[in-house]
Amino acid sequence: MGRLLLPIADRCYSSAKVHVQTDVSAIKNGREEELSITHQWMQHFSITMMAIVGLAACQKGPINKRGPQQTPPPNLQEYDADVLIVGAGLAGLSASIDAARGGARVIVIDMNSVFGGHGIQSGGIAVVGSPMQEALGFKDSPELAISDWAAWAVDGHPEWTRFYAENSRELVYDWVTGLGATFDRLRPSHGNSMPRFHLTYRRGLNLLRPLFMEALRYSNITFRWNANAENLLIDGNRVAGAKGIDWRNNHRFNISARITILATGGFQSNIELVKENWPQDLPAPGDVYSMSGQNSRGSGHRMAAKAGAALINLDRQYNGYSALPNVLGLEADRGFVGGTDQSIWVNEAGERFVTESGTDRFVFPAVMHQQPSGHWSIYDDIGKLSFSILSPHFMAANGADNEKIQRLFIENMQVTQTAETLEKLAEIVGLPADVLIETVSQFNAQVINGESTEIDGIPAEGSVPDFTIVNPPFYATKLYPMANKSAGGVSIDLSARTLHADGSPVPGLYAAGEITGSAGINGLNGLDGMFTGPAILTGRVAGRTAVSELVASSEWQPAEFVRASGNLTSTASESVAQTWVAELGDEDVRALLALSRDGYWHFERVHQLVLEREYKCAECHSAQVPFFSESSRDYMASQAQICDVCHLAPERPAAAATAPSSD
Repeated sequence: MGRLLLPIADRCYSSAKVHVQTDVSAIKNGREEELSITHQWMQHFSITMMAIVGLAACQKGPINKRGPQQTPPPNLQEYDADVLIVGAGLAGLSASIDAARGGARVIVIDMNSVFGGHGIQSGGIAVVGSPMQEALGFKDSPELAISDWAAWAVDGHPEWTRFYAENSRELVYDWVTGLGATFDRLRPSHGNSMPRFHLTYRRGLNLLRPLFMEALRYSNITFRWNANAENLLIDGNRVAGAKGIDWRNNHRFNISARITILATGGFQSNIELVKENWPQDLPAPGDVYSMSGQNSRGSGHRMAAKAGAALINLDRQYNGYSALPNVLGLEADRGFVGGTDQSIWVNEAGERFVTESGTDRFVFPAVMHQQPSGHWSIYDDIGKLSFSILSPHFMAANGADNEKIQRLFIENMQVTQTAETLEKLAEIVGLPADVLIETVSQFNAQVINGESTEIDGIPAEGSVPDFTIVNPPFYATKLYPMANKSAGGVSIDLSARTLHADGSPVPGLYAAGEITGSAGINGLNGLDGMFTGPAILTGRVAGRTAVSELVASSEWQPAEFVRASGNLTSTASESVAQTWVAELGDEDVRALLALSRDGYWHFERVHQLVLEREYKCAECHSAQVPFFSESSRDYMASQAQICDVCHLAPERPAAAATAPSSD
């Protein structure tokens, strides 16, 4: 590939030059305000992690043999980038921003055609001592959070847990809100003695988009989409970039870099790998569906292991138990999470076996012990009305697309069975009728009499059931295990450097985010907001430490770069904007979707929704966002503003947590 044409400061690294734009249009006109950043600033920039750089996060269970030893980065080779980041999700974007601020020339590649990764599905982050907590009267502290999380997670990484608890406010919450992210709810969640789960306004898009927009402001960050990294480049005994293929044009690429950061996500969309590393203390599952990131398939794990990095605790998986099969003709192993909260779950014997609304930590093992036969959700004609699916595919502008949900899940005999009586329903499903009838009758009586409906002492997480199952017709929907998040992965130290099995760093290779199992913080039991939050934190650590390593190289010099301010979106001329018309119609779109093409997964998924929702082209496209893709920053910024069209999410009240009582 061609070399980046970014100016390198002709001076010692102690005086990097940065150009700060006061307006985007000034880039074109050459009006720039120059700011000199001193060596002291760069030392402050990286001090957060350098103070503990020697503390290796030697987690348990490395499985890979020792690779090459640490050596200084070569200085004589001309690199395409100072820092190559593989993955444009929460961790990758966070790393790119901090690396760029330190003067590194950064290339970010992603196998998708847009930013996001698994984080686009997220709900929020865990934070200790936030303004929202303070406003509601919750007095939190790192020590209290550490105590809570250690007790719940069991064997969570102690140093990373402490670092997150002590820095989640400044390095995560304050940082993302400063970039434009907004949080509208504070929710109690398991493993926390007070509410710490901060939910982003309208879900993950509005956590990721501010990061992407910030990254676009830096002239020393370049994005390359549809770029599937297949292998790492090795220079002697050091990782020196990556090579792979552009899925859209089938061209091979080699990108050389002084430092490579893997931010490729987990492996929970690779069902084969999920089953290979299934927890040994649980029965092996039958069918498993994935609700993880589309490209969370372990590609980064494979590359890291090949370079000598240890993979640890791969059996630590934060999975679910209410997956529903693919009903949209998507990949066979993709599923949807959903159901109705006005139902009971029964096993093949027709008996309840778990408190349905209990905490994941207790419900998941109970569900898995029903494998491989599985479990069914039983509900009535009233319960079906609250059946919901967590996916943009089943959202409408005013909330859930209930008509679509009812049609594809309730009325679909491949998913749900129905009958006028419980006896007939049991016969259709293959359950013992007398037992199912007694199970439902007993549950109804418990609710009516105000008795506990708990099973094996597992309490409900939230409100106790206040419904009965008495209104025919009756329904049975089979639920399946759901592969979701990786809590183990590539071994890293507290500087996000990948580690060999003996704890020594793999030269030139860093990792951040879910590929690291979120730095092992979640231990054996996942915590809400403790995958997304650590993705941001480990990404920032990786970006900062990468700059520190570059600074330590005597011949590396930081780049001169521009950070643009103001409105990044393109502004087409008035004449172009007035004359622009949509040139494609529904038939054109259907023709483009008729044949699946490599590198067009996002395009195809989006435009399936366009046809289904009968959107007009002008809902998304304009003179600023034409029908063809561009690589310019203003185009990418404009394109990012229309993500809401598909990534719909219902409005929520401002805060779900209430202030603590004065008792």
